[in-house]
Amino acid sequence: MGGTSANADTYTRLTTETSASGDAGDLKIDTRQLRIRNGASVSTGTLLDSQGKGGNLAVTATDSVQLSTRGSLVTQTLGSGNAGDLTLETGSLIVQDEAFIFAATFNQGVGGNIQLKANSLSLNNRATITGSSQGQGKAGNININLRDNLQANNGNITTAATQAGGGDISIAAKDMFLSNNSDIRTNLSRGGGSGGNIFLSADTIISLEDSDIFAFAPEGQGGNIIFNTRAFVSSPLYRPIQTRTDAATLQALDGNNRVDVNASGIVSGSIIGVPDITFLQNSLTDLPANIIDANALIANSCIARRNNRQNSTFLITGSGGLPERPGDAPLSPYITGTMQSITTSTTSHRPWKIGDPIVEPQGVYRLENGSLVMSRECR
Repeated sequence: MGGTSANADTYTRLTTETSASGDAGDLKIDTRQLRIRNGASVSTGTLLDSQGKGGNLAVTATDSVQLSTRGSLVTQTLGSGNAGDLTLETGSLIVQDEAFIFAATFNQGVGGNIQLKANSLSLNNRATITGSSQGQGKAGNININLRDNLQANNGNITTAATQAGGGDISIAAKDMFLSNNSDIRTNLSRGGGSGGNIFLSADTIISLEDSDIFAFAPEGQGGNIIFNTRAFVSSPLYRPIQTRTDAATLQALDGNNRVDVNASGIVSGSIIGVPDITFLQNSLTDLPANIIDANALIANSCIARRNNRQNSTFLITGSGGLPERPGDAPLSPYITGTMQSITTSTTSHRPWKIGDPIVEPQGVYRLENGSLVMSRECR
């Protein structure tokens, strides 16, 4: 669905609302594919001065859901009642080009929860998933469960509250990739409430290009940030250093061209489960500059010239295009310190001739004195 009215003043909407004491109706969509674009909206809510609760919004799309160009799924309350919950289950979920999934309260009611279940989730180009409270009510929670990957490129997942506590964010995926200022954050603008908690569970979490993870409460207690992952990789490399700071300094952490994980407040929250990979920064080996030229290894001729007396050479080139360094040859697997002399034989030795067996060497071995020999492994 998408488009506007003839005078371009009204966007396409599918909605249930209440303006009195009664509750708004629920809205349920079952389909194979759902496309919402060009400012179109599917929503449930309550109007100003109403006392009823907002309706729940449930979407089931067996194939995919795509929101683009400010298309939206919304539950909200402008009155004193609570907003409805928003649930979505699909195969592929794509939110892009300023499209948004939004559950909010603008009055005393509690914001609705957002529950998303999909194979994969892509957030691109200022797309957002938001639980918000602009009034006295608490922001709702966001729960995202993915069978495969979360990919965000300049897309945000946030809960925000101006006065009451921020909602929690819980994300489980196979892998998470955040880039181009894609934030996961819970934020309490003012007041003594606590910031929401953040739970992230994935095999690998990669955060690049100022993509931050925040649980702020500048005047209250910061939320907890809990990782359940084998690797958290960021560039520049994240270092788990956190200090108490004021609201202005906390806000300055966003947009500093650095990946930050911060749970600060008057009382700081905890950051738990970040794998320590700081040892990687100083554990890389510089590669040699003289990479092997493969053309130089190919002989122009295999004919042996017997007329001129020449010294022979044997070159060990190494593997993978890198030359061997002194000492790189493997140690001999047998004792080289003491060797038994060969018993003198009365049998005469004749020169090797064509047809005699050829015994091929198995490798190059380094002897105790440092000499390298090409031989078969001794038994």
